[in-house]
Amino acid sequence: MEMLERRFSWLAVVTIVLVSNSVYTCSFLAGVALGRALERSNNLHPSSVNGAVDDDTEYSVLPGRRSSSSLVGKKVGPWGGSGGWHYFGIGGSSSRSSPVLPRRLNSIVLYHSRGAIHSLYYDYYVQIHPQKQGGGGGYGQLNLVKNGPWGQKYSFDFIAVRETIKLSDDEQVIAMEGTFGHFRDVVEPVITSLTFRTNAGRTYGPYGGGEPGSGTPFSVPAEEGRIIVGFWGRAGWLLDSIGVYVRRER
Repeated sequence: MEMLERRFSWLAVVTIVLVSNSVYTCSFLAGVALGRALERSNNLHPSSVNGAVDDDTEYSVLPGRRSSSSLVGKKVGPWGGSGGWHYFGIGGSSSRSSPVLPRRLNSIVLYHSRGAIHSLYYDYYVQIHPQKQGGGGGYGQLNLVKNGPWGQKYSFDFIAVRETIKLSDDEQVIAMEGTFGHFRDVVEPVITSLTFRTNAGRTYGPYGGGEPGSGTPFSVPAEEGRIIVGFWGRAGWLLDSIGVYVRRER
């Protein structure tokens, strides 16, 4: 009887060990699969810091509506560093959102010092049409969408200067220029200056700056027949990186 009990005890130990190993193996394999899935997901959204990537993306419309702004647009950039803790774009702070592509920019607000761009705000118009029913329909309307501010207005104890660019109804941004480089003790490069040019022949900026010749310059001219309708990138205490959304002019 005692030998039988020992045999059952030994079998119980073996069973527990086998079950534990099976659970560990399944957990390990599941972790590997999840890691590979996340890696594939990240690779679907390529970005190039300090270089341009043309990412042709069809921006979907709002649920239950259709939009004349739902054209194929180009997401170009970004330039700058990889710091900051906020992603921003026309969908807000989510890089996986499906926003309505803007029709045109309305205004841009910057806070800048001599050495960096501290924050960026912009707003834009999207044109929304009511869903057609029974062959009917409605007239479209322009809705103003606010985006930002991204970054901190008065970071690093600087008294940043506020600049507001208010575009006229027929004025479009057709180019953005700037520089990126190091600011104070920030490890990663940040956006140090920005300039905007419009089809009305106006130049806004440069804002920010630093010593002449400092920073790495970049330039984003829109292709002929296209306009810049929004901005994307990363921000934290400062504007860390920036890219643009470009669409066909209508």
